[in-house]
Amino acid sequence: MAAKHQSGCYRTFHGVRWPNLCDMLTEEQEAEIRARKDCGHRIRIRIHPDGFRQAFIHPDDLTKPFKAQAA
Repeated sequence: MAAKHQSGCYRTFHGVRWPNLCDMLTEEQEAEIRARKDCGHRIRIRIHPDGFRQAFIHPDDLTKPFKAQAA
């Protein structure tokens, strides 16, 4: 079965190609998504056919700073 690196994954929303930020599999990843949203990053969440969630980020927000939440 062919595999593709996550950095090659994206979704197109309203003509804009949103790269995959992460597959939301752990609490740390969930916390990063919350922190990014709190900083104003535009994040879209989609359910993967295998049942886990994927986070996609607007390309203009990739370089915006954010502060990760302390564990």
